[in-house]
Amino acid sequence: MLCAASSPLRCRLFSAPAPGPAIASRLLGRSCTLSAVYHQRSAATAAAQPPVTAKLAAAEMTVVQQAEAPAAGSAAPIEDRKLRILCLHGYLQNAEIFRSRIGSLRKALKSRAEFFFLDAPYLAEPDSDAAVSESGGEGGVQGRSWWQWSDLEPGTRPSRAAHYRGWQASQAAIEAALVRHAPIDGLLGFSQGATATALFLAGASLPDQPAQQQQQAQQQEAEQPDAEAVAAALAHLRFAVVIAGFLPRDATYAAALQSGRPGLPSLHVVGEKDALVPEERSAALWDCFPAGDLHIYRHPGAHMVPTCSGDFKQALISLLDDAKSGRLARQQQQAQQQLCVATTSPEAPGDEAKKAVAALAVG
Repeated sequence: MLCAASSPLRCRLFSAPAPGPAIASRLLGRSCTLSAVYHQRSAATAAAQPPVTAKLAAAEMTVVQQAEAPAAGSAAPIEDRKLRILCLHGYLQNAEIFRSRIGSLRKALKSRAEFFFLDAPYLAEPDSDAAVSESGGEGGVQGRSWWQWSDLEPGTRPSRAAHYRGWQASQAAIEAALVRHAPIDGLLGFSQGATATALFLAGASLPDQPAQQQQQAQQQEAEQPDAEAVAAALAHLRFAVVIAGFLPRDATYAAALQSGRPGLPSLHVVGEKDALVPEERSAALWDCFPAGDLHIYRHPGAHMVPTCSGDFKQALISLLDDAKSGRLARQQQQAQQQLCVATTSPEAPGDEAKKAVAALAVG
């Protein structure tokens, strides 16, 4: 059942605090340009076109007028191609497993969308065959994870962990996939992949890795596409589908979501019999998204992607058609008239600068 404000018997409209940083905040401290969207001002340009600036701790916000911006609350329609969706699998799954798990969805939407799949960076070792089955994995096939844990005893389920690590490698992998398969219009994530989707859209900066993982992340960073390509890929994103997602138990990761506030229109899917991710955990995640562009679909099943038929199919079609036509708005409609590019102060490039707001315009 799709929940909206007009369906008071089965749903509620989840209020959200004022918007926070948009997904472009991860580009702080990186040299980046994007024609008509991202623009790193030179001294000469700044002199010719004085920026409107505001100090935010150690960061300076430069407001840049976007050229030929679409009307507030809308985006340019996509007329010459299908939508392109990047899919993030759940814990103990991988790209190929997840591709097979959503065969019904791919078939039902094949006239509207193309789907691309990404392997999470970490190998995952299940504690039992039952855990593989419950998570939607496949026996005898190596599953993967979007982050690791530092507080698990043998035999303890990862869902009980409260201290995560390793997000930077996943963030880098998602950015690279967005560029490799550009343009990507939407993200679709299941379970842990749904939470990874939200973390990515919130621009979560979580430098909490031990030395070995830091080295791995630095190597991946060296192999990453340049910041201009990443910025262009981010600017294309229009929507997110979040299936069986949850607010992380790790307080640092949860705070990154709650403060970053993923700024895309979203459809959240929850199973009424989901024992792994009860609805209250999914609700804690969707409370981080902008309430005005939030829709909730409840299905009678457990921890799964439901068959794409009936009301669920219609909910997805409505979201995709709105995205394709340009009717979907971003969290901050004014970002389509003005783009905030945060530049780090060289005198104080610390944590406060990383919290600067950088609002994306719709691509």
